[in-house]
Amino acid sequence: MDRKAPGTKTRGFFVHSRRLIQADDAERGPKENQQKKPKKNQPANAYYERTPIPSSSIERIRTLKPSTISSADSMQTHQDELSGIRRELERLQRENRELSSDRRRLEMVLSGAGAGTWDWNLGTDEVAMNKQWAAMIGYTLEEISPTSLETFKNHCHPEDLKCAFAVIQEHLEGKRDHYECEIRMRHRDGRWIHVLDRGSIVERDGKGRPTRLAGSHIDITERKKSTDELARKEWKYRAMFENIQDVYAEVEAESGLILEISPSIERYGYSREELLHTSIADYYPYPEERLLLYEQLREHRRVVDHEVHFRTKSGELRVFSFTVEMIEGSEVLPAKIVGTMRDVTIRKRNEEQIQENVRLKNSFLSTVSHELRTPLFSILGFSSALLKGKETIDSATREEFLNIIHDESARLSILIEDILTISRIDAGNSRYHPVVLNPAPLIDDVVKILQRMAAEKEIMINKALPPEGVHITFDRDAFRQVLTNLVGNAIKYSLRGGSVVIGLEEKNGQALLSVSDDGVGIPAEDLTKIFEQFYRSAHSAHRAHGTGLGLAIVRDLVEAHGGTIDASSTLDEGSTFTLSLPAASPSAG
Repeated sequence: MDRKAPGTKTRGFFVHSRRLIQADDAERGPKENQQKKPKKNQPANAYYERTPIPSSSIERIRTLKPSTISSADSMQTHQDELSGIRRELERLQRENRELSSDRRRLEMVLSGAGAGTWDWNLGTDEVAMNKQWAAMIGYTLEEISPTSLETFKNHCHPEDLKCAFAVIQEHLEGKRDHYECEIRMRHRDGRWIHVLDRGSIVERDGKGRPTRLAGSHIDITERKKSTDELARKEWKYRAMFENIQDVYAEVEAESGLILEISPSIERYGYSREELLHTSIADYYPYPEERLLLYEQLREHRRVVDHEVHFRTKSGELRVFSFTVEMIEGSEVLPAKIVGTMRDVTIRKRNEEQIQENVRLKNSFLSTVSHELRTPLFSILGFSSALLKGKETIDSATREEFLNIIHDESARLSILIEDILTISRIDAGNSRYHPVVLNPAPLIDDVVKILQRMAAEKEIMINKALPPEGVHITFDRDAFRQVLTNLVGNAIKYSLRGGSVVIGLEEKNGQALLSVSDDGVGIPAEDLTKIFEQFYRSAHSAHRAHGTGLGLAIVRDLVEAHGGTIDASSTLDEGSTFTLSLPAASPSAG
């Protein structure tokens, strides 16, 4: 800085330093501002007018305006200008310090994040990389220097390289606001690491064309593994969700709306879509069951194997076992009930059937004990009377007592044979010896055996047998047992003074044997059950008779010989049981 005494002509003040001038402006300044060399006595600041002084951000600041000072009074003006320049320099220095601080913080953040940085000169293909970029693939920066675009190409997976440059090109053409691509980079140890590569244009030339691209590399290998594992698990659970046999559901606790339900619900006629966001209450016909489930959930937060009836789309009622728990809600998500529903209808029916069988067997044992005791007591009673009064009992009374003993013994024999037969059938140990036989003689034998039983109730037994005879193929003892049960039942359930008719005919190659009575009849609801083991009608007229074995034995024996049995009945009018068996030729026997 040059200063002359006040009151004299002067070139003014020149404040400049070549080290403050941007490199290209240092060369350009004199040429652009003054084509010729400075004239003699021309102020230096006029020559360097508007030559920029750079800040760290290449900010251009002014120089002194050209001025000629002619008096001491103008000194203050120049001092003010110098003060302004000083303040501007201080501001620039402060900004430099802040930028340096920001740069250090950014470097710390990038270092802490393990991010590698790159700066690509599009004109020269030189790429500046930091040490984290090199460390990410197992090298030091010195080992891969000098770095260029080839450094990147040599380590990037060939398939990803093509994709990356395609995305970069779209960014350079303005089709994307930034560049971003997931790529694989070859590590020094030979493995591939997954990298998130991001960048954007950071410099353009005077015509707006990109000249520099800068960005970062972030190692996302572990994140990629986690994402892939999560996707695998999601696929696994999705497959389970879609193929699970039980029905999985999520229900909003307060409203009862179905939030999620598995496709397995389709087995019951509903699609998943039509049930979503509908009330679960619409599908459970008994509100008390649903309310009990909610009460248990509120109390215990979890319920296991709670049975509730569920209505299918066809209207069928099935039994579902619920295993569910309450999931607490939040400010964002409502409380919900989550769990599975398992169709236990068949299991429930089997359990009920087992319970019913146990009940029937218990009833059977009670009945059998009674049926056994009654003839035994008669046999013991009358035989004792004969023994004690053998000297005093007349012959007519003795014969009567002996007939009673005989009949009760026959009754006892039939009962015991029924029990043994049903045991063999259940155990699969039945052995038959089928022969061609004419049923007529066996019918006569059975009628003779049961005649006294019929006479006690004044019941007439009539036979309608064809004169030419009908033949069937059947085990002789088994057929006798069938006849005894059918005719015996007809007598039991006939009213006093009634009649029983035994018919036999051949029709369309089938031998048809029927036993009819005009007794109490069978309720319609019992007709489908009377051939089940241990079944005894609840009808008062039937309750006092039978063990529940006879008709079950008849059905099994007839079916074992290729035949069928049907029953028809009208309450208070009587019943008819009809056997249909393949007719046989007499010569076949």
